[in-house]
Amino acid sequence: MVDGTLVGVKSNWGGRGVIVQEKAALDLNGAIIRENLDVGLSAADYKQAQIAGVQIQATEAVGQLNSGVGALLAVSESPLQMTSCRLLANRSLGAILYGADGVVANTVVAGTRAGKTRKFNGLGEVKEILELADGVLVESTNAIALDQVLIAGNARAGLHITVGQLATLTASVVTGGVYGLVSSGEAKMTVEQSLLHGNGTNVATGVGLALPPHPGVVVLGEGPGP
Repeated sequence: MVDGTLVGVKSNWGGRGVIVQEKAALDLNGAIIRENLDVGLSAADYKQAQIAGVQIQATEAVGQLNSGVGALLAVSESPLQMTSCRLLANRSLGAILYGADGVVANTVVAGTRAGKTRKFNGLGEVKEILELADGVLVESTNAIALDQVLIAGNARAGLHITVGQLATLTASVVTGGVYGLVSSGEAKMTVEQSLLHGNGTNVATGVGLALPPHPGVVVLGEGPGP
């Protein structure tokens, strides 16, 4: 169990539960990651990521204004394998799939709560405050498959795809959000044998929802990170 990681005494940032990056390998089974700050599980530029039976719950923002993402899974040289996981009641975003490819299967993403995060300019100054509340955000030109996934009761969009045309949603349910599936720009998702129902709007395009800053490598103990 990774529970309640706090911010360092000399920093307003950090508090992440698990961080994997710079070609490290992650094989995580049966863990409970809960009540951490900023991001529950952060995996970027990993060598491999095998995640099974993991529960990521109640990740909170730092100082009410920085993230609260359950799982941040960013670009790597190896496909992601995430199965039988539960991402519950996280702040801002349940999961970000940024540049990732692979499979998310038999997983529940539910109860994501509204939150805010800061977007910085090149000088490290706050550019704007973004309001977020999506279950799953897909920003990837690679092939990412969501199979037998339940996305339910997230405060804004259940599933939001902004980049790419190779993502698929199969044998899944998206329900209980203001929006079900939202696509932006030229992005699209292939939907097969799935049910989108019980949302304010089940399928929407071009609604201009705010997006978080692009993730990057975390400098441990310093800076805001993604």
